[in-house]
Amino acid sequence: MSFTLDGKRICFYISEAMVKSHGDGSRHFYPAIVTEHEPGYNPTDWDFGTDFKLAQEAVISLNSKRGVSQAEATEIVTSSMFPRSQTAS
Repeated sequence: MSFTLDGKRICFYISEAMVKSHGDGSRHFYPAIVTEHEPGYNPTDWDFGTDFKLAQEAVISLNSKRGVSQAEATEIVTSSMFPRSQTAS
């Protein structure tokens, strides 16, 4: 069972562009929350560190603990990129 909000699936997402530079010059990764068929994403203030691979693994783990597989996460993220292409339920 996927994690939902108001009847829409949601997942965590991270890309290499989701960074904030800290005062010491280091780049830290911050995940976002994506809602199915909603354009864009909602950033979080959760610092997942400086290693993208570890941040990505943490996002996969968060989604998995909430019942969202990698395939579902990809569907959710894709639906947010092309929200008008949703199929009728």
